[in-house]
Amino acid sequence: AFTSDTHRNVDLYVMQADGSQQTRLTATTAHERGPVWSPDGRFLAMVVESDDTRRDIFLWQLETGDMQPITALGSVDQRIAWSPDGRHIVFTADVDQTSAVYVVEVASGSLMRLTPDGSLTYADPAWTR
Repeated sequence: AFTSDTHRNVDLYVMQADGSQQTRLTATTAHERGPVWSPDGRFLAMVVESDDTRRDIFLWQLETGDMQPITALGSVDQRIAWSPDGRHIVFTADVDQTSAVYVVEVASGSLMRLTPDGSLTYADPAWTR
């Protein structure tokens, strides 16, 4: 999966490993960025930027083509990572001018802040096994 601005805004695409059969999956006015496959290959998680100000995590279901938001913070950074079991996504966001690391449960959308309040800047969270 990759994103491209070929059609004036950033859309989501997939293709074969050899670069053939490029298929555009989204055609929205929003910008889809940073797609990451779920461990089981059934979903793509991505950050969707709308109105040039809101950035949230959406899930695109490969089987149905359905795309649904799973966060509503409006300030998600572009780097996101799936848990190895595919049940959670970790990411950073700036809420009230404070950078923090969050984890969201994919099935329920339940959100938990992992880092304390403070003046640190967090980036590029990752999972370990």
